[in-house]
Amino acid sequence: GRVASALYLLDAPLLTEAGGEPSLYLCAAATRPEYRGRGYMADLIGQAKELARSRGIPSISLIPAEASLFSYYERFGFRSFFYRSRYTARAEEGGEGYDFLPAGPEELFRLETEVLRQYPGSALKSPAYFAFLQRETALLGGGLLKIVRRGNPLGYLVCLREGGAPYIKE
Repeated sequence: GRVASALYLLDAPLLTEAGGEPSLYLCAAATRPEYRGRGYMADLIGQAKELARSRGIPSISLIPAEASLFSYYERFGFRSFFYRSRYTARAEEGGEGYDFLPAGPEELFRLETEVLRQYPGSALKSPAYFAFLQRETALLGGGLLKIVRRGNPLGYLVCLREGGAPYIKE
């Protein structure tokens, strides 16, 4: 048999002013085109929600891969909580003093945790998420980089290639 539909569900506590609240992160949700419209993903999302309930976890977060999926996930009770945007950087904008260095999953987990602790409501991804991200990105021909300026780590990038040009996914 073939896998028709799949998703990953990872621990991702939400940061609060009081510390953290258990939460799950739903990612890499996909259904093969020939199996779409049969309710497989709806069943998987229902099972994910039931698993969260059974573990006493009050929330699941996700980031839709494209704008058209927002309304799809709304059917299952998901709603927008924060927003991101697409930005194209031009070489002439500067960037002097920044270094982009390869980094592993554990290092990126520590970096993200340190940065996001300043922002209550942020979803902390687990070390398992970054290990998954590293494998997924490598399969797609990309890599994980940390951003450093004057020796201070600032964040990370998930880099892929799109049409021969570098593309920052996250």
